[in-house]
Amino acid sequence: MIKTDLFRKAGLLALLCFTGVLSMQAQQKSVAIEGVVLDSLKQPLVGATVILMHARDSLLAGFGIADSNGAFRLEVGDPDRYFLQITYVGYGTFVRELSIIDGQSDIDFGAIVLSLDGYDLSEVTVKDSFIPIIIKKDTIEYNAAAFPTPEGSVVEDLLKRLPGIEVEPDGTIKAHGETVENVLVDGKPFFDDDPKIASQNIPADLVDRVQVFDQKSDFTEFTGIDDGQEERTINLQIKDGQNKGLFGTLNAGYGPEERYKGSANVNRFTDQMQLSLLANANNINEQPFSFEDYLQFMGGFEELMNGGNVDFSQFPSNLLDNSGISDAYSGGLNFNYDFNPRTALRSNYFFNSSDNNTLSSSTLENALPEGFFVTDAENEEWTKLANHRFRAELKHQVDDSQDLKFKGNISLFNNENAFSGFSSSQSESGLLGNSSQRSSLGYLDGWSWKTDLTYRKKFSHKGRFLLLHGLVDGQQADSQSDLANINTLFPDPETNLIDSITQRQLLYSDGLSMEGGIDYVEPIGESNYLKVDASTVWIHNMRDKTFSDLLGNGQYEINEELSNQFDRNLNQNTFGTALKTVRKKWNASLGVDFQQTRLESLPLNGSPAVTGTFYSWLPNARLEYNMKPSGNLGFRYDTRIQAPSAEQLQPVVDNIDPLNIFQGNPDLRPERISSIDLNYSNFNQFYLRSVFLGVRGQFYQDRIVQASTIDDQFRRIIQPINSRNEWLMEGFYDFTTPVKGVDLKFGFNGSLRYQHSNFLVNDALDLFDIWEFDHTVRLQNKVKEMWDVGVGYKVHLTKTAFDVNEALDLPFLDQTAFTDLYWYSKKGSWALNANLKYQVYSEARARPGQAFVYLDAGVRKSFFKKQFSLYIKGTNLLDEEVIFQRESYGNQLQETLKNRFGRVILFGAIYKIRAFGK
Repeated sequence: MIKTDLFRKAGLLALLCFTGVLSMQAQQKSVAIEGVVLDSLKQPLVGATVILMHARDSLLAGFGIADSNGAFRLEVGDPDRYFLQITYVGYGTFVRELSIIDGQSDIDFGAIVLSLDGYDLSEVTVKDSFIPIIIKKDTIEYNAAAFPTPEGSVVEDLLKRLPGIEVEPDGTIKAHGETVENVLVDGKPFFDDDPKIASQNIPADLVDRVQVFDQKSDFTEFTGIDDGQEERTINLQIKDGQNKGLFGTLNAGYGPEERYKGSANVNRFTDQMQLSLLANANNINEQPFSFEDYLQFMGGFEELMNGGNVDFSQFPSNLLDNSGISDAYSGGLNFNYDFNPRTALRSNYFFNSSDNNTLSSSTLENALPEGFFVTDAENEEWTKLANHRFRAELKHQVDDSQDLKFKGNISLFNNENAFSGFSSSQSESGLLGNSSQRSSLGYLDGWSWKTDLTYRKKFSHKGRFLLLHGLVDGQQADSQSDLANINTLFPDPETNLIDSITQRQLLYSDGLSMEGGIDYVEPIGESNYLKVDASTVWIHNMRDKTFSDLLGNGQYEINEELSNQFDRNLNQNTFGTALKTVRKKWNASLGVDFQQTRLESLPLNGSPAVTGTFYSWLPNARLEYNMKPSGNLGFRYDTRIQAPSAEQLQPVVDNIDPLNIFQGNPDLRPERISSIDLNYSNFNQFYLRSVFLGVRGQFYQDRIVQASTIDDQFRRIIQPINSRNEWLMEGFYDFTTPVKGVDLKFGFNGSLRYQHSNFLVNDALDLFDIWEFDHTVRLQNKVKEMWDVGVGYKVHLTKTAFDVNEALDLPFLDQTAFTDLYWYSKKGSWALNANLKYQVYSEARARPGQAFVYLDAGVRKSFFKKQFSLYIKGTNLLDEEVIFQRESYGNQLQETLKNRFGRVILFGAIYKIRAFGK
């Protein structure tokens, strides 16, 4: 306890010191430089670029863009000689030298008139004239040279310095309030499934321009008819002369207790080809897997989905955090090749592997119709995961009016798992109901594949198009689990009943789906289009469970009651039409689909087949309105049908946990889900201010929920059923702006979520409401020449309220304060960093709160013209050896403590490979 208190006090002191550095920067007296940019007719030149550069080396000191009145305002804090440069497309360049001294008053240039000849001072020489930000129609382009990064930086470090772009702690990129879905390199995909691979591996010093835009859908790109389907995209334009040749980075580090990290990033670019190799190996808990990666291990099987919600109990205990002790390895290859102007190949291969051992201690509170019971558990889990995936896209333009696109991917996955644990359940008064000693050893092997072919045709009649597409995909998985469970029931304090299970469980599952469709577009007048489409989908899933009990002679005997083979067939036929209107400032569509869904469940144990045919009208509507100069308003309404999964339908007991038994329900009906989205975004390039607001509503009919039957010993039987209707409402917001008069940038973002759901236990229905509020506020300096400092605060509030049993109502509050500090020497040969995070979790009912402090720091020195660097890196320096998690599932609240690496220190070297023009 003394050690923990000292660490927390040290962490809080460091947080105050970091905040003090930021405060001192903010308190520096700034000198304002103002003026108005006009043309020869005295009209404002809106959007003229104004930059301030140091006279000694022409490095950027500040910049701005003239507003709707032609006015600009720059602020500078350090005394020095500067150049003020003003540019506007089609006009000359205005350059003026000025000196800032201590006690300098504000400078007002008044009206500055630009003509075709412009202003120029012969005695002034600017080494490198550049424009930091250019607005090109729907694209915002940043000049990377205007935002210098320290030696050894990657693209992620560059993006953090660009106005309007934010990088979250987990690497997620947000540009002008919206999440970036794609990162391109010279217009080509770079490991197209994860933007972070490009942002965290490509060196920043290779980038010439960063372009932010909304990438249109294939339909819009081909037809020119905006369908409102867009993805926020960043394109990295590589510098001339450095987009050909060999480049990359090698990194190796080693530390006490045989801790290591090694990585390599090697790229070979030519006019026709992009070839990139990535590799990583470490034993310091840097995970190569994401949530999406693990879905690949299960082949995308629907058994991971329960009523549209992921069943996290089937995931490794360390997947969504950095817990346990891990070794991790990954490698990949990205290959893009342009055969000719009409034919191009885009492909990549990636391999991930990890070996993890996690210890956990958890408390799970389960709601009952009256009161609740608590399950305490101590578990140890070992998991080894491996995944290979390959993706390719081949596009061929037959002629100017038609093209073909083929996409294919294949994934191979393996999961080995060993588990042991002890749990006990008791009433809220402390009366013991059961205990369980569990152990298991198992594996899962499988693969999945997908092929997609699209043909697009433009007819000679303007606006008339035909699109044909077909898709086939399949999955297969084979798993085995050997269980040994000893369960003890306590009907009363004087009695205990012991039940043991020693069993081998085999599960084989496969699936095949085929889809085909046609879209036809016919113009109506100048700006209206009628779209008619038809599609059919056929999906087959098979699950074969063979459960065998271990006999006294060491042989296994099949348990017929628990074994079952089950087939599910799903066929959906959809016919739709939509009227689209495309205008200069807005586009809209209104349509309706008619869908026939046939669901067939085939238990192969003598039970009769269960079939059902459902007919649905599915309306949809969209509106996109462009608000000049940089605002956008969007509205979307959709309806869809969600069919139950094969696992939800399979009417056989799954007793992998005998105290929590799951059994499917072949009588389930599909859910109908209606969604409404409304959002507004605006990026003001004059003031570098971004705003994003969004509202989403969803309404569920025939909602599939988990009904529980719980006995006096707290044994639970879970079965999915169609329940009453449910709905949820969500609101999102994101705002970033410079702070006038000081060198600071302020931002906040968050969300508010309300969910109305059903809760069914022992045939007693209760309704509950979940309120969730997330809010994060950040403050950081704008000019990051030598210092990059940021502080922030995040709060997460959750409240669950029950209609009938109000005694179960539970609010709790989680808070995080964080700060990041980076310092770079003027010549860039030295770099220091420190990152601090302080987390506080409130009390939840009778359980005490928790608090943790995490501190990371490092130092780097560059040599030999910055091509070689040495570094020392420390992670978790305050030696916090546990991770705390709190999760609410409506009628359940779980708190978990997991082990994690303590203090890790690495001594390492970085070498930059540079061989351009070859």
